[in-house]
Amino acid sequence: MKSIVFNEMIIFWCDINIQGIRYDIQELAISTFYAHFKPC
Repeated sequence: MKSIVFNEMIIFWCDINIQGIRYDIQELAISTFYAHFKPC
């Protein structure tokens, strides 16, 4: 279940990143596991 949430967050973050929109909430959440996973 955790992996599913992470996958959705990665896809969501990738879509937002492509649109050039950056939210502090995403940055805070991504900064934790982005070092472990390279989604984009």
